[in-house]
Amino acid sequence: MLRIIADCTQNEQTPTIAVMERQAHHDDDMLSRVELAAALNISTRTVDRWIAEGTGPPYVRLPRGMLRWRWGDVQEWLREHRVDG
Repeated sequence: MLRIIADCTQNEQTPTIAVMERQAHHDDDMLSRVELAAALNISTRTVDRWIAEGTGPPYVRLPRGMLRWRWGDVQEWLREHRVDG
């Protein structure tokens, strides 16, 4: 009986973040605050801090105050802030 339980435990694996695929983005995709955070694997609080400090990637303010980040601009911002070590 212990062997059956051990087999069931080994076969019942749930996918982890490391296993799950990230969504591929195109340069002209417009990401929301939540999508940007997920794409960069950071918290939305970090995105909020970047907005407040003016230190993050450039964004577009849409009607009703909604913010969007163009994926191509985000990639360029990341290249500019890369630290070679």
